[in-house]
Amino acid sequence: MKFSPRQNPFLFLKEKRLPSIISLHFKHIIFVRLFWDVILRFALTFTRGIPSNPQSKTELHCVVGQERVIIGIFALKSFLRFYQDVRVVIHGDGTLGQKNIVLLKKHIPGVQVIT
Repeated sequence: MKFSPRQNPFLFLKEKRLPSIISLHFKHIIFVRLFWDVILRFALTFTRGIPSNPQSKTELHCVVGQERVIIGIFALKSFLRFYQDVRVVIHGDGTLGQKNIVLLKKHIPGVQVIT
């Protein structure tokens, strides 16, 4: 006996494919995410570094991964713009590469990166 999607809403699980509307939604999400990654990376090249104070008693800890390095840099720069007397410590989630660590140290001088 064959079921129609109206009778069986989980028919796509048996067919091992997503309905077309969900598939289009995921494609849109991936496109938007890649678009903003390119735009933010390009915008980051025009910003100057904002130093942190490695001798400060106040510490700001942040967990950053490879996918969110650019957003993390913008967030830390936004914070350091208003309060620079803080020691910034970044904890890697295991995906940070050497290029990402160099990028972090370039834009936030005095940062300590723990991988």
